[in-house]
Amino acid sequence: MSVQLTKWSKKIATGNREIDEQHMGLFQTFIDFITASKSGDSGSKIKSTLEFLVQYSQEHLSYEEDYYKRSNYPKLKEHRKMHEEFSQNLRMIKRTYHNEKGKIETKKLNEMLGGWLLDHIAKSDMEAAYWIKENPTKFQPS
Repeated sequence: MSVQLTKWSKKIATGNREIDEQHMGLFQTFIDFITASKSGDSGSKIKSTLEFLVQYSQEHLSYEEDYYKRSNYPKLKEHRKMHEEFSQNLRMIKRTYHNEKGKIETKKLNEMLGGWLLDHIAKSDMEAAYWIKENPTKFQPS
């Protein structure tokens, strides 16, 4: 998969400020990683990218799932499964990074992040955002 993303687009904004800010942070991390990869400096960015992704997966995915739960989003179970697959892939990449003493296949991390931005955020999260906008009375405040 070759990913060509150059800037954040309002087309993938969910309308939830917290979720959108977290997505923008992930997007910027991806762009920074791609930029470093193209300049041949991905080695120095891998550690910070992995650290960001671990924190992102713990905080963002949990926040998003809670928000969808409070919204009574009917596809929450499927959405959680996608989040778990992302987390599993991240754990595998991180394990490889530690076992191989800092080496990692840059292309694999690039594809994982690019796929997440294009497939999950631009499709699945936007589907959820649309459903929530169409069903505002279903929302349960925390």
